[in-house]
Amino acid sequence: MRRLVDIKPVLRPNTLEVKNEVIGAFHRYVRQQTADDKWQAGLYEGDPTHSGSPSFYEIMKPLVYTGTTSYHDNEEVLDAIDDLIEARSEGQKGVIIVGDQQTFDRMVKLKAFHGRRYKHLMPFNGEMHVEAHFCHAGWRLWYGKLITGLLELYAPEQGALKDDFTPKYWSYYDDFMMKICSAGVAYLCKHVSIQHLDYNSLFSDCSENYTMTIFLHFLLDFAVPYVEMRQVLRMQSSAETRKRVQVYYNLLLHMSRTEQCNKFLYSVLAVHGTWIYHNSIPSLRRIWDRMSTVSLRGIPSRNIPIDHLIEKVNNFAKRMVRGKPTQQRILTLIPALNILMPAEAAYLHLIGGLDDADKSYYSGKQSRAPDIRRLVECLENIVGGSWQEMQVPRDDNGFRQGFPGREPSDPWRLISDKQADIDEYVDRIVDEMQWGEQHR
Repeated sequence: MRRLVDIKPVLRPNTLEVKNEVIGAFHRYVRQQTADDKWQAGLYEGDPTHSGSPSFYEIMKPLVYTGTTSYHDNEEVLDAIDDLIEARSEGQKGVIIVGDQQTFDRMVKLKAFHGRRYKHLMPFNGEMHVEAHFCHAGWRLWYGKLITGLLELYAPEQGALKDDFTPKYWSYYDDFMMKICSAGVAYLCKHVSIQHLDYNSLFSDCSENYTMTIFLHFLLDFAVPYVEMRQVLRMQSSAETRKRVQVYYNLLLHMSRTEQCNKFLYSVLAVHGTWIYHNSIPSLRRIWDRMSTVSLRGIPSRNIPIDHLIEKVNNFAKRMVRGKPTQQRILTLIPALNILMPAEAAYLHLIGGLDDADKSYYSGKQSRAPDIRRLVECLENIVGGSWQEMQVPRDDNGFRQGFPGREPSDPWRLISDKQADIDEYVDRIVDEMQWGEQHR
């Protein structure tokens, strides 16, 4: 009989693993910025463990013509997948199914409702969506406190970045997060001597300056972890990278439980994903450790989560269908997609269009350097243009002009206020899964 793993210890706030991951990332960014003043967050980094070859994947014809919003529709999808795999692989012991947050949530609950029927189906959450939800949760949490004031000074006419967004528009917010993380690290390295550029020292040295405290919490509680998660998911999937990714489930859980964020389903996702990771049988976990990300072009540090691959396939297909998705047209597209997408990847690899040494490549985006310089100027204007100004006692939030005095809605305090009952919360979510007997 297999003993189930209690996940409460790994989801409690400020675990050693979380601190080491975030502090390690920040100190590494500081070293990189100090060594090269043209450094930017989000550059593609090398991955010596990568095989250098693309992943194999097959695009199959649609099994059912339904969505995955309702439980009934998800049942239809799961049954169709189960029938297909059974027909193709007689005697198979299990099926891994990857979905976005909503689909994953439905699958987890369907396994709870119909344990015997779906015992051999194992849902895993796609981590592109976890990543996008991490961005979304942090953005909502910090928008009124810092982001809106910074945007008004940085680009008052921009109008594109709102207080809320859907995964469809995530790439725009992702791009800005890369810029502000780069600018934040560059700003500190420009004005703070190396002996003071320590995670703990910065908070203690600037504790009397409320505006600087807000900036440090934004950078180190949200921006740096978000960028580092992006980098980890670009690496070759392995047991070690999977272990690191789990750290960000902890951070997502605590951010999304706040009323300011108001995205409680993200916290449920974090608990479900963590429980499945720790309680999957070793053979199943090894598969996910090795295959949770894929390499479209075989270039190191260009891996993407499986659900990101699914989104790319959908995008590619929509462009080919051109708004007329009849059943016949879709069926004729499948062979073409299986040829054209790998062919495009092979061609780009062949001509060197995505050279691994070209760390400035941003999936087609222009260089962020001018925007980063502008954001550094904005921080100098709001927070201060010297180490002395960063330390001077100050009780107002410089990111919210016209609102003097300290505010009760500090994001780090909102998070802390929700942490007292974290053990009870995790137990309740796990108990609702009702998976215990299925995994014995």
